[in-house]
Amino acid sequence: MDDFVGLPRWRGMALSHDGARLVGVVDHLGKDDRYRSELCELDPFAVKPPRTLFESTGRISAFCFAQGDLHLVDDRELVVLETSGRRRRLGPGDAIESLVPTADGTRIIVVGSSSQGAGLGGAALHRNTPILNDDSERVRHPTLSILENGTLRRIPVAGTGLVAKFGFFPDRSGRRVLANQRRAGERGEFRIDLVLIETDTGEITVLHQEDDVRLLAGPFAPGGTSAAVQAVRLTAGLSERRSLAIVDTATGNVSPLAENWDRWGKPEGWLPGGQHLLVSADEAGSSPLFLVSVHSSGVMRLTDDDCAYEQPLVHPTEEVAFAVRATIRVPAESVRLDICAAPQQPRPLGLPATQPEFAGTVTDLWIPARDGVEIHGRLMLPPTATEDNPAPLVVWPHGGPAVSWAGWRWARSPWPLVARGTAVLMPDIAMSTGYGQAFIDRGWGDWGGAPFRDLLDVTRAVTARPDINAGRVAVVGTSYGGYLASWAAANCDDFHAAVAHAPPWDLEQFHTVTDDPAGFRLRMDAGIRRGHSPRWQVNNIRIPMLVSQGGRDTCVPREQALAQWRDLLAQSRLAMDGEGHSAHRFLYLPYEGHRISSVQATRAWYHALLTFLDTHLHGRPERYPSELTAEHDGELA
Repeated sequence: MDDFVGLPRWRGMALSHDGARLVGVVDHLGKDDRYRSELCELDPFAVKPPRTLFESTGRISAFCFAQGDLHLVDDRELVVLETSGRRRRLGPGDAIESLVPTADGTRIIVVGSSSQGAGLGGAALHRNTPILNDDSERVRHPTLSILENGTLRRIPVAGTGLVAKFGFFPDRSGRRVLANQRRAGERGEFRIDLVLIETDTGEITVLHQEDDVRLLAGPFAPGGTSAAVQAVRLTAGLSERRSLAIVDTATGNVSPLAENWDRWGKPEGWLPGGQHLLVSADEAGSSPLFLVSVHSSGVMRLTDDDCAYEQPLVHPTEEVAFAVRATIRVPAESVRLDICAAPQQPRPLGLPATQPEFAGTVTDLWIPARDGVEIHGRLMLPPTATEDNPAPLVVWPHGGPAVSWAGWRWARSPWPLVARGTAVLMPDIAMSTGYGQAFIDRGWGDWGGAPFRDLLDVTRAVTARPDINAGRVAVVGTSYGGYLASWAAANCDDFHAAVAHAPPWDLEQFHTVTDDPAGFRLRMDAGIRRGHSPRWQVNNIRIPMLVSQGGRDTCVPREQALAQWRDLLAQSRLAMDGEGHSAHRFLYLPYEGHRISSVQATRAWYHALLTFLDTHLHGRPERYPSELTAEHDGELA
């Protein structure tokens, strides 16, 4: 496990405004469990190996080019790394979340955060929702500043409802920024508007008010008169739709783009000239990059491998892009794409210098569900799995629920399990993206229905294999996957153990306390929330469960997992006995949010997961690391 969590982690790239310089950052784990960042110069032509520019004693959390120099947030300080190599401090950077450069290279939009409730012991009086957000104990409000010629100037943005997770997109000079703003709505909920911010005055102009469509901010076109956005249609009783659109930044008029494309595309950047848009989208277990014509709405796939591409940077004058790619087996690495040669084989840029090698095989499967629809999944087999020595199986549905298993996830990797002799099946069941809108529709609002049936169908198909031990099968999931693990524990006999991290347990309560109550209310009708809540079927659960939860989670607040834990101990078939014993276990991660991100919590979660699976799938003695256990009245908790 130390080897796994100690692997180098790729952080991303930055491209200078003229396209001449490209840098990347990789984090390396030190003996004190703190990451130390290495900043490297990359060859944009993918010929020369990377050259180390700077090794930090801490972590570089944000970086970009401006006026020819690199600007960094290094170990909570905002600094400039000049071309001469001189490092110059500009000020504190502990409140800085990201640095967004302008296309002309003259300015940087500095995105920070502030929290409501600084005095009186953190007390804060609220007029509307949310009370908590962004996995924080207080409401965090984005702040915007302009960094120019070494001087930082705060943008006097009126109001505090800006939404950081959708991003901030400046025009070429940084005089205007496209963003999203949360506004209080009816019934204690909120809407998400598309807004334009004047950086000189802080004035906000609403370009689009949410009715049943949210427009999520995206990049300005080269001419500066329009921008690409993702349109999200939220309509009660119907599944969510996502599509591309162009917004006129003067009038707010919206024009659909590639409206007949049956994928959920996200705009990433414009090619020089503004005639084509670079877009990412899930596609049958991968996340390729696509080129969309603004005039014809034609869509062309640029990459034909099984990789997931993220964070693409488009060259300002050439049809070239630089991106991060990953697979279920290989963590992120940097590549160059020559768009004019598409489809093509991207060229690696050499960072990270080495990639880990995991023992075991990966097999793509297409398994027909009971309604005839084929379900895609990947099966990871340990090298020890044979007909004479069939491997125990973990079935791992993803969270989301409208996402895909494309790419790499540090806190949800199958390889630590495979290394212990466990096979892992990671299926894209109903509601997964990358298979068309009809595939999403199959499970929308039917959480315990079609997705659960798909889960059973793929499980039964794989456990029929001679190299799989059908008598030792567990289901593992996080977020929506954790919900499915809990639902499966109560509604079938196919599994012998279940693991649920941050699981929705009581959907009636959950939809009122999650950080987007309006979005969830539209996802599931009130009439079926109770019928699809695992809580009301807890007395059917007869297999051991490991429940884990982050204490700062605002997406699925900790009360859901605490209620599940109490219900399991009180009402399940394995409830706590008169001696205070139960087969269920609970792992609490007090400083984690919805995602497990810290080194210590990642290590703790995998240790708990592997020990639990060792006990219930492999028949090994239950031996949790001493750091994870606690004593209560002389009994092991």
